[in-house]
Amino acid sequence: MSGTVSDPSGPLPGATILVKGTTNGVQTDLEGKFSIRNVGPNAVLVFSYIGLKTQEINVAGKKTINVLLKEDSAELKEVVVIGYGTVKKRDATGAVESIKAADFNKGVTTSPEQLLQGKSAGVQVTQASGEPGGSNTVKIRGTSSIRSGSEPLYVVDGVPIGGGNVSAGTTDVGVGAQTARNPLNFINPSDIASMDVLKDASATAIYGSRGANGVIIITTKKGVKGAGQLTLNTSYTVAKIAKDYDLLNAAQFKAANSTADFGSNVNAFDAILRTAATKQVDLAYSGGGDNGTYRYSMGYTDQEGIVKNTGLTKYNLGAGITHNMFDNKLKFEGNIQTSFIHDQATSLSDNVGAEGDLFVSAVKWNPTRAFFNPDGSYVKISNNQRNPMDLLDRYTDYTNTARILGNVSATYKLAKGLDYKIGVGVDYSSSNRNVGMSKLLGIDPATSNGGIAVKSYVTRSNYLVEQTLNYTTDITKELKLNAIGGYSFQKFSNQGNTFIGTGFGQYTDQKYYLKNITAATNFAISGANAQTAYFDPSNKLQSYFGRAILTYSDKYIFSAVLRRDGSSKFGSSNKYGTFPALSLAWKVIQESFVPKVFSDLKLRAGWGITGNQEFPAGAASTLVKPVEGVPTISNIGNPNLKWEQTAQYSAGIDFGILDNKLTGSFDYYKKVTSDPLLQVPVADPSLYATKWANLPNTEITSQGVEIALNYKIIDKDDFSWDLGGNIAFNKGKVKGLIADGYPTGIVTGTISGQGLSGTIAQGHFDGQSTYTFNLLQFTGFDSNGKSTYKDLNGDNQITDADRTFSGSANPKFNVGLNTSMHYKNWDFVASGYGAYGQKIYNNTENALFVRGLLTTGNNVPAYVVNNGEATSGNSNGASTRFLKSGDFFRLSNVQIGYTFKGGEKSFAPWIKSLRVYLTGSNLFVITPYNGLDPEVNSNKQYNGIPSLGIDYATYPKSRSFAFGLNVNL
Repeated sequence: MSGTVSDPSGPLPGATILVKGTTNGVQTDLEGKFSIRNVGPNAVLVFSYIGLKTQEINVAGKKTINVLLKEDSAELKEVVVIGYGTVKKRDATGAVESIKAADFNKGVTTSPEQLLQGKSAGVQVTQASGEPGGSNTVKIRGTSSIRSGSEPLYVVDGVPIGGGNVSAGTTDVGVGAQTARNPLNFINPSDIASMDVLKDASATAIYGSRGANGVIIITTKKGVKGAGQLTLNTSYTVAKIAKDYDLLNAAQFKAANSTADFGSNVNAFDAILRTAATKQVDLAYSGGGDNGTYRYSMGYTDQEGIVKNTGLTKYNLGAGITHNMFDNKLKFEGNIQTSFIHDQATSLSDNVGAEGDLFVSAVKWNPTRAFFNPDGSYVKISNNQRNPMDLLDRYTDYTNTARILGNVSATYKLAKGLDYKIGVGVDYSSSNRNVGMSKLLGIDPATSNGGIAVKSYVTRSNYLVEQTLNYTTDITKELKLNAIGGYSFQKFSNQGNTFIGTGFGQYTDQKYYLKNITAATNFAISGANAQTAYFDPSNKLQSYFGRAILTYSDKYIFSAVLRRDGSSKFGSSNKYGTFPALSLAWKVIQESFVPKVFSDLKLRAGWGITGNQEFPAGAASTLVKPVEGVPTISNIGNPNLKWEQTAQYSAGIDFGILDNKLTGSFDYYKKVTSDPLLQVPVADPSLYATKWANLPNTEITSQGVEIALNYKIIDKDDFSWDLGGNIAFNKGKVKGLIADGYPTGIVTGTISGQGLSGTIAQGHFDGQSTYTFNLLQFTGFDSNGKSTYKDLNGDNQITDADRTFSGSANPKFNVGLNTSMHYKNWDFVASGYGAYGQKIYNNTENALFVRGLLTTGNNVPAYVVNNGEATSGNSNGASTRFLKSGDFFRLSNVQIGYTFKGGEKSFAPWIKSLRVYLTGSNLFVITPYNGLDPEVNSNKQYNGIPSLGIDYATYPKSRSFAFGLNVNL
């Protein structure tokens, strides 16, 4: 009997063919062909390959058999990565979820977090803006802290990395501070094999002081045994703004304000936008033999932003190898990911004042006013009304960032069931940012000559050494043990400096400033005023950890975890912290009383304590820095500073019905964070205003329910259709602030705009949800068009005493929907996600879209013209007038593809498979929100405490369409 075995990508070498019930078997050759002798007329052949679904075929009446083995999704999804190991999902005692590459979101993606949007219950990924390379906000099971450091811990190929921004920052040069960049941009999404989300403390406690906000483990693709295979993925994407402001055109503007008619017809907002193109090319070569595997990859991304003069160019190189020696007793493994990113930005900021950046200037621009004078020069109005074309031309901002992350390890089998592993990891990045603004803009107030240049440099390093012992044994026939113990040492360093020069005399081209100035001395040579700053904080983390998993009768599983961390960040009294966790699972499906309708049923519960140490190095020490040559205290030490701790309780059910046609899970959790870390005021006559301290009476609670379901609507060889969804409810609350000296709460968000800058809109308040808005209650306009508000205290005056809690920026629940379909060679996937119950403060509307600004010659949306507001003299302070519902559901991506089979009889014999596809991203959003997009999070932080749900001058999101090819050679 002979034939060919293939997988969806083409002929499959190394597949096993076995005559069922015998030891008679063979493997396919490099072309996927096989020939097997001594096969009876009614024999059954079993075809198998690791990771693919096994098939059994009766040979009766057949002379040749050609078999297509498909991915065994159940087997692949069965394994989840946990800290320092893997387990089968059916044996997991904690709330863990593994999202494989095949299930990732489709479309143009430059950062890994976007691959998870809507895929995992309780994981909220907020894309703060549409800017290429912009940051995302990721929360797992709500808010656990009241300050910065609420992001989960990321572990890439075994190396825990810091979540901070690795790109060099800069100072405000007059158009607001630049938004943060995404620290995970260095990873090529095409190189990721899986992302495993550890949600509860029983799963995250193995990471101790960094596990309070959850853990996301990113595993890159590895080589597999078999002949070398070359894979090419390429795509071309076109993007345009998804939603525009309905600003007045020239005719509408003249009708609304004829006194400000300058006779032209322009659209300034459209003028700063463009149809953007993105080109992506990814190439990988992988394979392996009996002694090891290999995979090498390279990637190129050139993404234009839909705002002119913005974009991102990225180059990636990656490698992963394994090698076995001494009869597989010794295994070497190495992984490396490198990247170089050129990030181009323009004068866009989410904290600019009334004078405006590019966005604000374009929105305000009178559509009857030309951009250019008759002589070709730029029209200038005032420092508070800038020409957007002038800003595009005379502002330069680019950042170059190189990063390398790698690790090598050796594992030796000391004895049966006992392995020793030692590993070394490094995460190193170097970034420089260059910002220049021409004196011709006339923005810099620091010098009469004008002109400014800023060059910033930052180098970050993260070195890791780990050793582990792993022991697996059968204590009895029914009782099994899997234990691990280890030691970890990690050192973090962050060095950088900034050069600032102002006043460049006769020089007017900002590009000259940046090209010819590389140090402070060069500033002076160029006639500029020079300033410099330098920083060099570092910290160390030393850890001992262990985990034991006991399984009895394959029914009852008990897990215990203990980690002890020592950090140089903390005071001398509290350098070490201990973080335990206990969990158990009962595989009820193994019991005889379970109805046959169930194909899987497991109960699990857990408890654990995790920590949070994501605050600046040196916070516990008194620091001194020179200011104009004079030693000055920059931080007051606190030797009693201790760990912020989060205790978490959780319980869950995993089930499968009708041979796993319907699968799902239900989870309940409650997290309580105590001793939160915060910069607190220092009583006079201190030389410094604040110091870091714990709030002993304050607690942050977060509790909720998560439900995930997946249904196999159709499951046939040539036609399959899956439908999945998840919903997560969450409620958070802060208590104890009054007892800790914060009777009016802790400010988290302020708003911007003329006469508004610094106005408080949001905070954490005792007894309220985190990120609660505290605002005047807008009741409409009176007969004179003036704003009216509810007088809550009845004193016939409207003051801050009339503010009231008006809702939270936290959603009450998040949803995700996903479907996939395969019919013969066709495939189709669609994904969407949404959030409900949250509020958004439309700071853009508050600052720019009020009736009085039209009177002064600024443009506004059409709905403002007849909104009943006075044409002048109306106060527009922070109030519920600008507080909106943030409910939304987004169809995030749809992809349809077709796979052409390769092989000898195909149109291209040298191609194993060729897949073509079309993808649409951000196709529509259902929302009542009147801003550009409800999924927004402008950086309106106050004293380092992050805000949430405030929308101001945000880079618009795009709608895109892509054509792509996947080629296997």
